[in-house]
Amino acid sequence: MNFENKHCDEDLKQKIRFRKTYVKTVPVFKNKSVKAILALCLSFCLLVIGAIGCAKRETIHIGVQNDNELKIMAEMASLLLQEQGYPSQIIEIDDGLQTLHSAVLGGNIDMYPGFTGEGWSDILNQKETYRKTRLSELKKQYEKMNMQWVGVLPAYSLYTLAVRKETADKYNLKDLSDLAKVSKNLTLGSSLTDLERQDSIHLLEEIYDMDFKTTKVMESDQFIEALKNQSVDVIPIRSNDGRIKNSDFVTLIDDRMALPESSPGYVLNDQLLEDDPQLESALERISSVISANDLSEMNRRTKQEKEDPRAVAREFLQSKGMLP
Repeated sequence: MNFENKHCDEDLKQKIRFRKTYVKTVPVFKNKSVKAILALCLSFCLLVIGAIGCAKRETIHIGVQNDNELKIMAEMASLLLQEQGYPSQIIEIDDGLQTLHSAVLGGNIDMYPGFTGEGWSDILNQKETYRKTRLSELKKQYEKMNMQWVGVLPAYSLYTLAVRKETADKYNLKDLSDLAKVSKNLTLGSSLTDLERQDSIHLLEEIYDMDFKTTKVMESDQFIEALKNQSVDVIPIRSNDGRIKNSDFVTLIDDRMALPESSPGYVLNDQLLEDDPQLESALERISSVISANDLSEMNRRTKQEKEDPRAVAREFLQSKGMLP
């Protein structure tokens, strides 16, 4: 049994070492039953000492980007870990995935929720479009950086393009190939990030030969309102964005499967799992009960109804019997 746990104080370590030494100097008993009972008693005492004296890991720092779905994932992890006795703190990072990833590499943050597709393209700099079949390779590459992907949900197409229903009816738009044929008549609304990403607007323009009349650059949280008030005709949008439901928008099918699939999940520093191996099973519990539709509905409530992400996450976990 290894008692070299860095979270035990030095006094306790000395006590445990003393007890280990003491066990070795116990007089030899000829009666095998007595020896067996003594061995069991001593082993039990050592286990109790370890359980009482070695406190669980100090506060687990969960980093998160400025993204509603990822914030919900972070809140669910925080709530579930706290319920199991792990203090946690959520730290918002506005500078994007690269900064967040570097913080975990440097040990300043222990874990973060992310999308596998973005990890594939933005962190690993892979040129091939991410598909769920690449998850194993993604995990192997992260392991080389002393990181683990855990609690990964089933993959789905993360992004698509949306238009107003009147635009779809006017041009008979059902998929992105239809849109490409009339793109020269339409204005695209996009964030600078989407324009710079190789697996987003740039990829669609290349594969579908799209050529929009003009492009208006704006923040992603302005997309819906801009499309609604007709200042733009086309916007990139999460395929499971709950705000699309019961709206006057139409999402277009990626008929050439140009856009990457992706899955929400958690990236953890190896050291975190080495210190507390049971953390993995705790996070896997989340992926076992949540679906893309669940995440979509929670996203809608936080964005459209302005509900608090932590309250929404708590209610969901309670509905699944994971919190009291």
